Amino acid sequence: MNIKKNIDNTVKALKNRPYLILLLGSIFFIFSIIILFTYSNILIYNFSPDRSGKLTGLGRGQAVIPAMVQYDSGHYVAIAEHGYKFDYNAAFLPLFPLSIRLATYFINNIQLAALAIDWIFLILAVLIFYKFIKFEIDKNKLNISPWLVLGLISIFPTSFYFAIPYTESLFLLLTASAFYFYNKNKYIYSSVFAFLASLTKYLGVVFALFILIDLIIKKKDKLIKIIPLVFSGLGFIAYMIFLNNRYGNPLEFLKAEKYWGRDYGSILLNFTHSFRPEYLWYFPVISIALYGVYKYLNKAYFWYSLVYLLIPLSNGRLDALNRYVITDLPIFIGLALIFVSLSKGYRYFYLFGSGYLFSMSILLFANGYLVA
Repeated sequence: MNIKKNIDNTVKALKNRPYLILLLGSIFFIFSIIILFTYSNILIYNFSPDRSGKLTGLGRGQAVIPAMVQYDSGHYVAIAEHGYKFDYNAAFLPLFPLSIRLATYFINNIQLAALAIDWIFLILAVLIFYKFIKFEIDKNKLNISPWLVLGLISIFPTSFYFAIPYTESLFLLLTASAFYFYNKNKYIYSSVFAFLASLTKYLGVVFALFILIDLIIKKKDKLIKIIPLVFSGLGFIAYMIFLNNRYGNPLEFLKAEKYWGRDYGSILLNFTHSFRPEYLWYFPVISIALYGVYKYLNKAYFWYSLVYLLIPLSNGRLDALNRYVITDLPIFIGLALIFVSLSKGYRYFYLFGSGYLFSMSILLFANGYLVA
C-alpha cells in the first residue's frame, strides 16, 4: 500500500511540474538513443557486404560515439575544427559548427563536444516547443494534449537525429522560439531567433513567408511584424556574403549540392533514383498531417509547412525529406489533431509503422547506412 501511495504522490507531484517532466523525458530520450546506438551493431549480420567482402554489421565493434557522428555530423565537426576549407563545406551553414567549436573550450574531444552541445540544444528545444504547442492549443481551443504532440514527434522514425550532431535540435530550438515570441507579440525576440535560425539551415528563411501571409490575412495588423520578417532572411544573406568572400560565389551552397547528387538535372530522374520503399509510409503520413494543419490551424502555418517541404524537393531528390519534416513544427500539431480522430485500429497501425521504421532507421544508421 505504501509503495502504491508513494507512486501516486510522485505522479501527482510530477503533473504539477511539466518542465521537470520535459527535462527528465528529454534525458530519457537521449539515453535511449545512446543505448540503441550502442547495441545496434550486433543486430546486423552480413546485411550488405561491400565489394571487398567485409561484413558491415556484426564484427565491426564500432564504438558508440563514432556511430553517432556520421555523415553530415562529420562535416559539421570538420568545419568546427578546420573552418570552411573545401568547396563542399559551403553546403553547411555556420551556426551549428560554431557552437561545436565553442563547446570544445569545455570538452577536449570534439566529437563528444558535438554530441554534448546537441543534447543541450535538444533539452532547451523541448521546453520551448512545449510552450509553443500549449499556446496554439489554448489559442485555437484544440482538443489535443501537448504531450501527445511531443509523443508523436519523439517516436517519429527519424527523431533520433535530434540526439546526434545534426542541426535538427538547434533549428527546432530557434524556430520554436521565433514562432512562440512572434505569437506573444514579442517581435524583437522573435527577430533574433529568426535571424539565428537562418544561420543554421537555409529553411529558416521560410519563417518570412509565414509572417508575410499572416500580415496579408490580418490586414490591419502591426507593422512592427516587418522586423522579424526582414531578420528571418538576414542570417542567410550574411552567410551568402561570407561565401562570396571565401569562394568568390554567393551561391556556392547550391554548387556544393552536386556532391550529394542534387545538381538540379532531370527532376523526374532524380525522383526515381532517390525513391525508397519507406516513402510509401512517409508520404501518406506527411500528407495527412498537412491536412490537419490546413483544417485546424492558421492558414499561414499551412503555407509555411507546405513550402518548407517543397523547397528541398525542388531539385527532385527525396533524400532527407523524412528528416526535414521533423523540424516542420506545425506538421506535428496537425498530425496529433488527425491522430485523435482515428479509430484505435488506425492509431495502432500508425504507432506500429512509426516504431518499426524508428528501430530500423537507428539500426541502419548506426551501421553506416544513409537513412535521411
